[in-house]
Amino acid sequence: MRTFYLLRVLRIIVAGFLLGQESATAQIPKDKTGKEISQTDAAERQPPSGETKVQPEVQALIDMAGAVPPEFAANALLRLAESERVTQPSKKLQLISDAFYLAESAQQPLKRRPGTPMAADSRSGFLDDAFRLNLDRLSLQSRAVEDALTLSQTKARTLFEQTELSLEPLGCGEPLAYDLKAFYQTLGKLISNGFTQKEKLEGRRLELLERYITGLRSHSQVGPIAQLLRTVDLSSGDLRIAVNSFATSLATLHGDKRSFTAAARYGDFDSLAGLVTELDAKGVSVVGILQILREYLLSNLRDSPCAELLTEPAEANSLSGAARYFVNRFNEHLGLNVKKYALAPVGRDEIQETLDSSQPSKHDYFSSPKSKELLEGIRELKFGTKQEKLLSAEDRNTGSWNEELSGFLEEFESWEADDEPADDFFYEKAVIYAGLIELTPSGPEQSRIIQSYVNFLGVNAFQVQNRIEWFWQFYLLLGEIRISGLDSRAEIIQMFEKSRDPILGLYARLEQLVPGPTDRLY
Repeated sequence: MRTFYLLRVLRIIVAGFLLGQESATAQIPKDKTGKEISQTDAAERQPPSGETKVQPEVQALIDMAGAVPPEFAANALLRLAESERVTQPSKKLQLISDAFYLAESAQQPLKRRPGTPMAADSRSGFLDDAFRLNLDRLSLQSRAVEDALTLSQTKARTLFEQTELSLEPLGCGEPLAYDLKAFYQTLGKLISNGFTQKEKLEGRRLELLERYITGLRSHSQVGPIAQLLRTVDLSSGDLRIAVNSFATSLATLHGDKRSFTAAARYGDFDSLAGLVTELDAKGVSVVGILQILREYLLSNLRDSPCAELLTEPAEANSLSGAARYFVNRFNEHLGLNVKKYALAPVGRDEIQETLDSSQPSKHDYFSSPKSKELLEGIRELKFGTKQEKLLSAEDRNTGSWNEELSGFLEEFESWEADDEPADDFFYEKAVIYAGLIELTPSGPEQSRIIQSYVNFLGVNAFQVQNRIEWFWQFYLLLGEIRISGLDSRAEIIQMFEKSRDPILGLYARLEQLVPGPTDRLY
């Protein structure tokens, strides 16, 4: 552990040195219109020397970030760097660089998405929700690169080339597949905006692009790469080289069954048809890669894919039927190009009808007697005993309803995880807290429930082993406060700020200084 922190310090020192050398190695700066400006003009556009000092409230948040887990610290530093609270480009770059290196130690290395249908009230469904926060290593580092790109091409590329894309094959027993969309979007922006004209002519950006579109390890890469090649700004010659490299690598991609099933489910193969259409429009021949695309699809269908492939989205009774479905779908997405580039139909003799029946373990919440009882209790508070329709605000403003609420709260807040796994208990109690806050009118009783919820979050050991799942519950409440504009917003933020939990305290102060979006939860 000591060695790890020494290495982190060394990396930050090196990053600081590189920033100090930026003036000697930076590319020609440009103004907002994209016109190149001289180094002298760029210097004149820097803030006056009196503005270079970091605001005390910003520095306080930077200091607080040092006391929280790395993904939360990295996210906070990036929010500050993206805000108008920090005006000096060199300081923004320093915050971005520090965030990038902090993200290396994030608990979750890669973002995931469902690889099979799953219930929302399950462990896998809960984790899927939490990944929306983009607090995994790769998402945070991709975001840092994009932030750096607005300030320095050199720095953005230096950071990006340090990202790691380690993709272990996933079997059908895994419920979640990789989600690499943000990473390849960042690569596309870097290819388009991260090189000088001289470097483009030298083939530097094609060199970078090929590094990340060859040697494929996961089917989760296929859709994002196809989309990238559809939109990337390359000459016809460079694009032809890149597409051929991608196709050659695609021909050897096998296994990784859960990712293949997820790619089929999310329409990633449609991106291949879109790529063919786009290449045709740009005058790039695709005749040579069509057979590779067909063989890629069929070879992985022959390789005993996960059984869910037949239900989502193929809706077929056999693998040969699924193969025909995907080929037909590919041809449909070719549009006007279907006559020139349609894939040949699939014969039954081309497919071996073998499926992998391995299933992810399913763990649904609210399965213990006590949790079921409490869930039923809050449903009655929401819908009444007959549970025919949602109770109106008037229905919930009666003496009898408030008596029911008081009785439920007494039972609920005394509930302890005696016969409940810790993961289950945290999620179930958080869900019921959220429901109570939604049902209870603004006022002292709602404030008391929120304070109880804040106390529950702040002293919960769940956050140590399951950081983003824990943070998701806090962030849902924070996002609800933003969107609804609750009268008690300031009071609730103050509850978080006064919490003994350093993460809640940091994000309460961050919310006041750099408010998050009011049009979405995350």
